Amino acid sequence: MKTPNITKRDIKCFLLGLLTVYAVDIAVNWESHKTAFIQGVEDGSADAAKSTERLRLEETK
Repeated sequence: MKTPNITKRDIKCFLLGLLTVYAVDIAVNWESHKTAFIQGVEDGSADAAKSTERLRLEETK
């Protein structure tokens, strides 16, 4: 069985295709992506606040 020749050009085209699909997905589903991002930031902020409060309580003991 003959092995296929994969050139740098093939890899570049493949990666460009993946990037294009990702960009189109973001453009088409912008509201969903924006909502998920905002939710993630809010959840991360809440978790950071809880951790900080827990550390403050441990330091005062």
